[in-house]
Amino acid sequence: MGNLIKGWERGEVIIPFDSENSLLIELTTKLDNPDELRADKLDLLMRWIDEGAKNDDGDIPYEDSTNLLYVCDQNEAKISVIDVNARLVIRTVDLLDHHSEFVKSGAVEEDSELTLFHGVPFEDGEEILFFWEADFIEDKTIPPFEMRTATYTVSGPFASEALDVSVRLRFRSFPPYFLRAIGEDDLLDELIIFDMENFEGTINVN
Repeated sequence: MGNLIKGWERGEVIIPFDSENSLLIELTTKLDNPDELRADKLDLLMRWIDEGAKNDDGDIPYEDSTNLLYVCDQNEAKISVIDVNARLVIRTVDLLDHHSEFVKSGAVEEDSELTLFHGVPFEDGEEILFFWEADFIEDKTIPPFEMRTATYTVSGPFASEALDVSVRLRFRSFPPYFLRAIGEDDLLDELIIFDMENFEGTINVN
């Protein structure tokens, strides 16, 4: 199993906590593979990856990595975490609201300060997925030509010096969890995310 964790010449084979984007699962499920795993073994393999791909000692691959590079995927609301020394993607992280697949699996905590400008459907006081089933919709969208202000707290520690900041306002016509709920997972790769506004600047940290 160690060789799988190390990957191959074209990249990673297993991404801990992310069976969906692990090459091993893709090759097993999408290609015409004569050695295709039985459904029960495939489910066991996917659960092992989604729970961190731990070894017999309970260690998660690359959990102690310190030389990391964070790369934003332009087509998805996702960040790839790369171990620079190993030259492998060791984690993928999407927008971490409570609909996130990573939050649901327990791999990461929900980002309670994530700012989303969208509509939220409710039925009998509980949030639901589909707007046509709602008896109330909380409208947090931004009307044309209007402005909104959002505050996001970044955890330290930081030294008393300048901090480079990069912020983007992005638009997505459909949330990924909606497509998953209606069984249209194959459309996720076609879901375009538009950059509406960008800001880069330097602020002083006191």
